[in-house]
Amino acid sequence: MTMQDDRLLKVKEVAETLQVCTRLVWKLRARGILPAVKFGRATCFRMSDVQKLVREGVPKP
Repeated sequence: MTMQDDRLLKVKEVAETLQVCTRLVWKLRARGILPAVKFGRATCFRMSDVQKLVREGVPKP
């Protein structure tokens, strides 16, 4: 894992990376598919988790 993989992204950045709306990012977080990191009131996502989601896709329920 490189420093680039450890970079934290905001919801909007994740949405742009995945080419989806921010609402879907929140849904993926709520379903436990995309883990989040909380810093006070801020919610961020690790680049490595976003890349893993891109590689493996969204699991079927």
